[in-house]
Formats: sequence, structure tokens, C-alpha cells
Amino acid sequence: MNLAAGGGGGAPDLIVDHGTLRAVADNLLAAGATLADRAASAPAGGDHGLAGPLVALMLGRASETAARLVFEARTLSEAVTQCNTTAATVDSDEAGAYLVGGGGS
Repeated sequence: MNLAAGGGGGAPDLIVDHGTLRAVADNLLAAGATLADRAASAPAGGDHGLAGPLVALMLGRASETAARLVFEARTLSEAVTQCNTTAATVDSDEAGAYLVGGGGS
């Protein structure tokens, strides 16, 4: 994605590389899946003596954080995919308007 200077002092044009956005969405989804798989193999609590409550708290917080990261990775992947689809649709609509009517919106 790139912001190029727009003509006439207006807002900059947004240049989107759809392949790159697809790769970003795929990588986020894969990272979330990998983290979810790793979380399934996380160590369980054990007998840690006096440190047991602290260890349990640390493991609990790490598990909660991992679950939030998995959720956020999936959510961001969906958002990137939706943005990419919207940008591609707008690009297509603008190209059609240009070809048919001699100019975009």
C-alpha cells in the first residue's frame, strides 16, 4: 500500500497492492492458528510448593493473553480481507466508469 500525492492539492490517492494485502491477511490468520496450536500444548500447573499460586497466576495470564492474541489476529485478518475486497471493488467500479464515461467519480 502506498500513499501517492493527489492532483490539484486534494487528498492523496491510495494505491493498494491487493496481493500484499492478501499475504498480510493470510499471515495474520496463520500466526493466530500457530499460536492457538502452541497454546494447546502449554504446560499445566503442577506442584510448585510455595510458588504454586504465583506460577498458576502467571500461566493463567499467559493463557488469557494468548487467547486474546489469537482472537485479534483472526479479527485483523478479516478486517484486512474486507478492506482489500472493498478497495478492489472500488478500483473495478472506477475503471468501469472511466472506460464507459470517460472519467471516474
